[in-house]
Amino acid sequence: MAACTTRLALAGPAPHDLDRARSLLVTRWSRRLEEADGRAMALAAAEALESYRLVDRDFERLAAVTADDVQGAAERYLDPAAAAACVFLPREAGEDLTAERLARAFAVARLPAPDTSPPEPRPTPAPLATDGRYTGEVRHTVLPAFDLLVRPKRGVPLLTLGVYLPRIRFDPPDQAGVSALAVRSAIRGAGGLDGARLAFAFERLGGSVATAVTADWIGFGTTVLAAHLADAAVLLDLVLHEPHYEDDQVEAERIILASEARQVADDMFRYPFQLAFAAAYGDVGYGLPAGGLPETLARLTPDDARRWHETALLAPRGVVVAVGDVDPEAASEILAGVFGRHPARPPAPMIEPVPWAVGEEPVSRVVRREKAQTAVAWVFPGPSRRHPRRHAAEVWAAAAGGLGGRLFEALRDRRSLAYTVVASSWQRARGGALLTYIASAPEREGEAREAMLAELGRFAETSLPDEELNRAAGYLAGQVAVSRQSAAAVAGEILDAWLAGEGLEELEDPGGRYWAVTSEDVRAAVAGLLARGYAEGVVRGSGGPD
Repeated sequence: MAACTTRLALAGPAPHDLDRARSLLVTRWSRRLEEADGRAMALAAAEALESYRLVDRDFERLAAVTADDVQGAAERYLDPAAAAACVFLPREAGEDLTAERLARAFAVARLPAPDTSPPEPRPTPAPLATDGRYTGEVRHTVLPAFDLLVRPKRGVPLLTLGVYLPRIRFDPPDQAGVSALAVRSAIRGAGGLDGARLAFAFERLGGSVATAVTADWIGFGTTVLAAHLADAAVLLDLVLHEPHYEDDQVEAERIILASEARQVADDMFRYPFQLAFAAAYGDVGYGLPAGGLPETLARLTPDDARRWHETALLAPRGVVVAVGDVDPEAASEILAGVFGRHPARPPAPMIEPVPWAVGEEPVSRVVRREKAQTAVAWVFPGPSRRHPRRHAAEVWAAAAGGLGGRLFEALRDRRSLAYTVVASSWQRARGGALLTYIASAPEREGEAREAMLAELGRFAETSLPDEELNRAAGYLAGQVAVSRQSAAAVAGEILDAWLAGEGLEELEDPGGRYWAVTSEDVRAAVAGLLARGYAEGVVRGSGGPD
C-alpha cells in the first residue's frame, strides 16, 4: 500500500490505469442514479453543497480529469507524514504496527508497479444473423449451446450481463463445495490472462466479475458500461470455457472457502438454518450449504475442480442474460457472435423433486455455544418455486414476518420473548419450505418455542384478516416494482423465471399475482405447518436447557 501511494504521488497513473479508474467511477456514478432513492440522495446532496446541477457537472469534470490532475491530488493529499494506520491480527500472530514501522514502509517503498497494461486485443467474433422472438420485452434467441435473453432498460448507460448453467446434479455429499470451488477458481485466470489482469480487464469496462453458486444454478455475471457489451461477453466466455485452474490458485480459493465455512458456524443466524436444512433434507442436496463444509472442503483438490468444470460447467445447456441500455436485436447479434460458436448442448433434464427427509415427528439438530443468546430456526414443508400456491406462501411470510408482522408483534412486542423474529418462504426448483427463526435469552428458549408454534398454529387454523392480507400483498407488489429499477434485479428476475420457474411469462404483472391471493389461499398454503414433521436447528447459548 505504501508503494502504491508513493508511486502515484511521484509518477501519476499510467494512461490505461486512468482509463480503468474513470470507467469504474462513471459506472458508479450511473448506478447511483439508477434507482429513485439514489437519484433523490444525489440531487439533495448536490443542492446542499451548491446546486442540483452539480450532479451533471461532476460527471463532466470526471470525464476531463488528466493524469497530471491525479498526480497533483496524490502529491497534495497522500502525505506519508499524515497517514494513520491500523492492523488487526489474530492473537500471537504477526507483528505489531508502530509509527516507526509505518514511516519506514513509506521511506523504502519502491516496488515495481504491477502489470496493469491492457491484454492483447482478442478479436470479437463477427455478429451472427439471429432470429429471435419476444415474450413481453424480453427477446429470446436460441443458439446451439445457449439461450440468449435480452431486455432493454433505458435511463442510465449500464448493462448487466451474465452466463449461467442449471445445476443438473448437486455436489456429492463428500465433496460439498466443489461447485463453489470450480466457479470461484475460474476467475483467478482464464485465456491469456492471470487473475489480476482478468480483474483489470473487467474494470476497464466499468465493472468486475461476480460468481453465482446457488441451489439451482451456477455461473458468472458483471455490470459494465453498456458500450462495452462485446468486450464483456468475450471475457465471460473466456472465464466459462478457458479457466486456468492452476494448482496454487485453486488451493488459495479452497482455503478462503474453508475459512468462510468455519465462520458460518459462529453465525447465530446462518448456522441454525444450516442445521435445520440438514435435518429437513438430510446431508445431501438442499441439506448441504452451497459453499461446502469445513471437513468436505479440506478434501477437495485442483483435479476435483477441473473435473467439475467439465461435467457441471461445460455439459448442460446454458443461458445468457443481458439487461441494460441496449437495442435487443443488435445486442442479440453481438452475443450470438460470441456464444453461438460453441457446439450444441442438450437441454437440462426434467427437474425431479428433492425428497423431504423428516417423518411424522419433528427432528432437531442442536449445538451448544458460549453465547448470551439462543437461536432457533424452523424449516416446514412448503410450496416449491413452481407450485401454484407459491405466491400465497410469500403473502403469508410478509404477513407473519417483518417489523409489522404478526410474529414480531406477538413474540417480541407483547411478550418480550425475542431479540429477532423472522418468517420467510424459501422456494427452489426442486423443493420449497416455510421458514421461521427466533433469537431469545437461553433460559427462555422453551417458552419462545411454545409461543412460536402456537402462533404458527393460528395461521394454519384461521384465515388471514383482510387488513393483514392487503398490507402483505401491497408490500410484495410494491417490492417487485421497486426492485425493477435496477438492471441487475431485472436480470435476476429473468434468470430465476427461466431456470427455476415456469418461463418468461412469469414476468408479466407479477404484482397482480400477489393481489389475486385470497385469505383461503394463504390458509391452504400453510395448512401443513404443524400437520406433519418439521426440522429444527438450534444454537443453544450458555444457560440454556439440557
